[in-house]
This record gives sequence, structure tokens and C-alpha cells, in this order.
Amino acid sequence: MSTLTKVFLVLVAVFSVALSTLTIAANGMGHRWKKSAEDWKAAALAAQSNERVLAVQNKLTHEQDLERIRKLTAENEALRQAQANAIAELEKKEIELAQLQNQTVSLNGNVTSLTEMLNVVNGQLSREQEHNRTLVARNSELERTNIDLNDRTKELTSSLAMAQAHVRALTQQIAAAEEQRRTGQPPAGTQIPGGPGIVEADVPSVRPEGAPVSTTPIRGTVTKIRQNIASISVGSADGVAPGMQFLIFRPSHGEERAKYLGTLQITRVEANSSAGTLLRTTGDIHVGDKATDEASFALSR
Repeated sequence: MSTLTKVFLVLVAVFSVALSTLTIAANGMGHRWKKSAEDWKAAALAAQSNERVLAVQNKLTHEQDLERIRKLTAENEALRQAQANAIAELEKKEIELAQLQNQTVSLNGNVTSLTEMLNVVNGQLSREQEHNRTLVARNSELERTNIDLNDRTKELTSSLAMAQAHVRALTQQIAAAEEQRRTGQPPAGTQIPGGPGIVEADVPSVRPEGAPVSTTPIRGTVTKIRQNIASISVGSADGVAPGMQFLIFRPSHGEERAKYLGTLQITRVEANSSAGTLLRTTGDIHVGDKATDEASFALSR
């Protein structure tokens, strides 16, 4: 074999190897390109799918946004209406407040007028109360004066009855003395009978030497009686002093005269009671019988 043939064979071999290599490389490139194309296609499909999803999502989001905008618009409109109503209500309240302020001013004026009237009425009431107190005091004074006058009337009535009894007793004593002087004999007794309402014995008019004299009547009642010792319901607080004499008598119901029962000479004095000895008696003395001091009785005659 010649050199050219060898060279030719070598070149053919080289070209075959190169061609195989190029073929292999071309096939690899084709596969790679095909895979790349498929990958690009899949990517494009995925991108289209994602785009469609995004479009759907964007549409949904847009619709939601539109719904939200409509709601917000409705709420805004409702808020505007509420604001308008609130403004109208506020204006109404302001008008009412102004009216109330005017009424308050008017009421304050009325309160001031009523306060002045109340002060005037209170002044009149105070004067009326003072006048009423004066009238009550005068009424009380008149009642006390009336009671004193009634007591004085009763006292004078009793004093008059006892004075009349004393006059009768003195008349009887004078008659007895005349009888004694005429006959020369002592009187038969000291007790003189009498009918109802008539004093049954004389009332002594002689006051012992040094006995206290009361300028105001002292009246009491018999509280205890034992033999010739008696206690009465008045004492030193009423002006009673040892040595004073009290006339004991009993008022006659339905009669103008009182019945003289005896004379009590005071020997012991306490604050609200006193006791003494019965000097002379013309009848039975009981608890509750009246007693009056002889000195004031004598002065009243």
C-alpha cells in the first residue's frame, strides 16, 4: 500500500472520527436543545398557568376590592348621614339648651322674687309668732290671775263663813257671859249644836304672844291625825314657823259655809310638812280637812 493510500486512510479515519464526534455532538446538542425546548415549553405552560391563576386571583381580588369599596362607600354614606343627623340633633340640642338657659334665667328671677316674698312672709310670720307668744303669755298670765282670783274668792268665801261663825260664837259667848253675870253660874258647856252647814263651835280670835304673822294666806290639808297631834301638808317652804296657829275646817258641799273643827298650834316644822298640838276641837278631824293660818285669816277680817 502506498503512502497516499495510507494518508488517505488516515484522513478518512480522522474524518470518520471527527464526523462521529460531530454527529455525537450534534445528537447531544439536539437532545439538549430538545430538553431545553421542552423545559422552556413546560416553563411557558407553567408561566401561562400562573398567569391565568394570577389573572383569576387578580380578578377575584379586584371584585373583592370593588365589593369592599362599595361597602366602604355605603358605610361612608351612612356615616355622612349619621353625621348630618348628629349635626341636626346637635343644632336641636343647642336650640333646646338656649331655651333651657332662658328658662333658667326666668326661673332664677322667679326664685329671687319668691325668696324676697319668702323673706317678707318669714318676717310677717316672725312678727305673728312674737305676737302669738305675747298673747300666749298674756293668756297664761290671765289664767294665773283668774286662778288666783278664784282661789281668793274661795278663800274670802271661807273667811266670810268662818268670820260669821266667829261672830256667832262671840255672840253666844256674850250671851253666856250675860247669863253667867245674871245668874252668877258658869256656862253649861262650850259646844254649841248647829244644823247642817252651820259652824258648831267658836273660832278663837286671840293669837298667842310672839306667834309669827304671815302676810299671805298659807293653806294646806291635814295629812295625819293621832289623838291631839295632827300633821298638815305645808312647811317651812310655804312660810310655816313654830308657834303659828292654823284653823282646821271642813268645806260643806252644797253649802256656802265651812265647818270649823279646831285650832292647831305648830310645834315641829319641816320643809314640806309641819305638825302640832290641837288646842281646841269642836268635832272629829279627819285626813283631808283643810287648814289655813289663823294670822292671815285674822288680817283678812
